[in-house]
Amino acid sequence: MYKQDQPKLLGQSWSAGAFYTGFIASQIVKEVKNEGGKLSTKDFEEYRPIEQEPLISDDIKGFTITTAPPPSLGGAVVIGALKFFSGYSQPCSTVHDILSLHRQVEAMIHTFTTRMSMSDPAFGVVNGILSQRKL
Repeated sequence: MYKQDQPKLLGQSWSAGAFYTGFIASQIVKEVKNEGGKLSTKDFEEYRPIEQEPLISDDIKGFTITTAPPPSLGGAVVIGALKFFSGYSQPCSTVHDILSLHRQVEAMIHTFTTRMSMSDPAFGVVNGILSQRKL
């Protein structure tokens, strides 16, 4: 979709029905097909969201973190990084120093490595880390 489409988009009803069966869905399908992808308006019409329980961390420095469950793995990464940082009394300084940068990089390495062993529960076995919706 391009800027010239914005007035048409802004005039649309923004209900779920309008998104899944209206102009917005047809424009998304058109753009995906233009790029060689496979998507149809029928895919939008037949889509039904799946409500899932949130991913909940255990105690992290006195906080419980609640976030999106798989198949979105962003929440798992956030929880993993926070757990990694919780092992330090002061995980990052207020200035940009090498130690803080090193800890941030290591947190990302550990959490993204763990993320690679997780999957969408609808298509595979979820790693034991998430089996009880807790990290």
